[in-house]
Order: sequence, then structure tokens, then C-alpha cells
Amino acid sequence: MGKLRNTSYAKSSIVLIEDIAFSMLATLLATLIARWLSHPVFNFKYIVLASVAAAGIASFIAFELTGTHKVIVRHSSMMSMEKFFWAGIIKELLMGAVYFTHIINVPPKMALFILITDFLLMLTIILTSRILSARIYDTSAINPAEDIDKPSVLISGTSNESVAVNAVLNVQNQYNLLGFLTTNKQLNGSILGDQKVYYFKDEKDLEKYSWNLGGIDGIIFPHTDREKDQKLMEICLGLGLSVIQFPRIESLSKKRAVDKAAASAGDIDPDYIKDAMPLGQLVIKRGFDLALSALLLIVFSPLFLICWLAIKAEDKGPAIYRQERIGRGGIPFNILKFRSMKLDAEAAGPALYAGDEDPRLTKTGRFLRKHHLDELPQLWNVFTGDMSFIGYRPERQYYIDQIMAINPRYKYLYQIRPGVTSYATLYNGYTDSMDKMLRRLDLDLYYLSHRSIAFDCRVLWNTFCNIVFGKIF
Repeated sequence: MGKLRNTSYAKSSIVLIEDIAFSMLATLLATLIARWLSHPVFNFKYIVLASVAAAGIASFIAFELTGTHKVIVRHSSMMSMEKFFWAGIIKELLMGAVYFTHIINVPPKMALFILITDFLLMLTIILTSRILSARIYDTSAINPAEDIDKPSVLISGTSNESVAVNAVLNVQNQYNLLGFLTTNKQLNGSILGDQKVYYFKDEKDLEKYSWNLGGIDGIIFPHTDREKDQKLMEICLGLGLSVIQFPRIESLSKKRAVDKAAASAGDIDPDYIKDAMPLGQLVIKRGFDLALSALLLIVFSPLFLICWLAIKAEDKGPAIYRQERIGRGGIPFNILKFRSMKLDAEAAGPALYAGDEDPRLTKTGRFLRKHHLDELPQLWNVFTGDMSFIGYRPERQYYIDQIMAINPRYKYLYQIRPGVTSYATLYNGYTDSMDKMLRRLDLDLYYLSHRSIAFDCRVLWNTFCNIVFGKIF
């Protein structure tokens, strides 16, 4: 099987022009929205034209400084989130200088609204175009000249050890890494680290991936459990693929490395998982949560009213449901939702949601749940700081006690704010059993030890796509 891929690349100059055009469109829309929400503004046509022109210049400077247009690869829209974020910051700082020095005479409040809205719209529009571009160009190598002579390999499994092997091999740069193989169908298409996960069932799947990925030379096995990997190894040998045994990795992550002597003396918890997000990104994350939640509370206010009236019309009960959950630092808080169940839903005690056929759901509630509209009031939880847009899904103490009896590492999640959505929600769905809760915990701990602004943007975008395209999760 050949190692050379059938790849086609967009010229960086074309991508730069596209990004600038989309950025100017975002400024145009932000300016029009600001005018729609405010009183008439003198010489508004000039403000619009001058703002769009200034946005073009500011965008060119921002994209050149950050280099967002220079590399287009598969998943680039997800891997380059941080660059886009900083490009947006630079653009808005330049635009702010234009507004507040009165080069373009815009009322201060209106100017501030335009800058915030422009930033959010620019990220949304450009990242959408990048995802579409990545699918069209379907590239998978940053530099084909570097990858052409490397063996192209997949890594068996999605365990912490497999992820650690991927990290080591990325540093060693010996192989062209294509992704992970898993026998868990639910993980198909998910992203671990910077690699995609592919579901494997039989020989036909490997042949299909070999065709789609431009050739596979071998499979790397991170462990030595021959009985577990026997089937895959036999298929590899039958297809003429190399079986590559990788030494067992004892330390699963450099972030979890501890001094063994101190750990044995009881000074350090050897299982401790530290929050991976640095202080600077934590400040940016909170600022983003605050700005976006405030904006969405305003934009979705008509939808809030419609949902409230629909719930009231059905059974006259309260529209907002408050339930105590455990949040950051192990501190309880009241999570807000639109009520989707009957008033006596938990008369017999706490019970997990059983899906669309749950008899406790009201007619309105079933619709709200299906389209995730019941979660809208959590925008207020985000605004007040009890939650973040991305985190781990907060749980009740009743279930936390059961989880911690099996896996006490749940306590490490208390380092961060819980989220409206999470990495685990995308790939684990609703937790209607203890097995799913434990699986969700593993994914949440992976998020904790790897999270960043780029990771959060990826989760937020995937959640948005799932909701728009009606995927049940």
C-alpha cells in the first residue's frame, strides 16, 4: 500500500482573501444589528461603509500576524481555534482604536456592542467556512514532503496509554500518525488529542480506511495483551500490514507525573489530575462565558417567553425547574431548566432520565428535551458564574456518592466550573445508567487534563452542529 496521499491544498492567498471577506461580512452584520437595537444614528451609511473598510484592513493585519491562513489541513478549523481567537482579539483592538479615537464617529455604547458582536460573528462565520473547506480539500498532512517517507500508522485503542503513545510518537516524528482504532462504535468520529478515532469491526473496515486515508502501513499496539489484540493482529498480517509493538507506558501523562518518593510517603496523591488550562486562558474563558451568555440572554429572550407560555398552558405548573447540583469546589448551586416533566416526576425519589419514552415527560417537555431547549435557562447559570459553557455536566450529590464509591477521582472535577455542555456529552449521550456515568467520568477527566481554549471551541462547535442537524445526544 502506498504512503502518498491524494491531497489538494488551497493557496494561502486565496484563504486569506476568503477570511478577510468573511470578517468584513461579520462587521457589516454587527453594525446592522447594533443599528436595529438602537436609536437612529446620524450619517449611518457612512459609518457602515467606513466600518467595513476598516474591518478589511484590521483583518488583514490580524491574519498576517497570527498566520491563520497559511495552513489548511483536515480538522484545521478545530486545531487552529486559538489562532483564530487571537486574530479576532487583534482585529477588535484595531477596530476599537478607530472607534474610540473618533476616526469613525460612533456612539461609545454602540461601538462596544459592535466590537463584541463582530468578534463572535467573525469566529462563527470563518470557522464554519473552514470546516466546509477542510471537507472539500480533505487534506491530512501539514507538509506532504515530510510525510511521504514515513510509515503511515494507526494506533490501536483509545485508552490513556494509547493517547500517551500518540503524544510520544508526535515528538519522535518517526511515523505519519493517522488516528486511533476502536471497537467502541460510540467513539467513531470523535477526536482524541489531535487525532480522529475510527471504529473497527472487521477486515473490510481496515481496507476502507486504507483507501480513505491514502494507505496504511501498520498498526501500533501500545500494550502487550496479545489475547485482546489477536484478531486485529491476524487481520494486519493477512493484509500485509506491519504489527508494531510499543513499550508499555507507565506514566500516562506528563501532567500527572509525580515524585514517587513523595507519593509513597503520602505527600502527593499519585492519581491526582491537574487542570490543564493556564491562568491566562482561564481569564479569557470566563470573559467569553460572560459576554456570550449576556448576548444570548438578550437574543433568545423571545424564545424564553414562548417556552414559558407553552409550559404554563399545558399544566399551569412552574415553568422554571430548579435542582441542586454540585459545582466548582464541591459547592452546591441551583441549576435552572425549563420544566420538562410532570410535577410529581420524582415523588418516589431520584431517578435518571430514561429517554424520549420516559413516561414522566409532558408533551411540551418532550419537545423541549428533543431540541435541547430545556437547557436555555442555564445561560443565567453561566452569566452568574455557577457554570461555564464547556465543562463537565454537574450531578446531584445522590449520584456523586454512588460514582465516588466506585471511582473516587470524581473529586478532581471540582477544580473547574461545570458546563452547559461537555466533551463527554458529545460521545456518551444522556447518562441513564451507572456504567454511562463511569464512562462519562473517564471522558470528563480526559477533558480536565487536556482542556484549552482550542479544546473548548471544538466542543462548542460540535455541540452547535449536533443541535442544528438534529443529532440526538
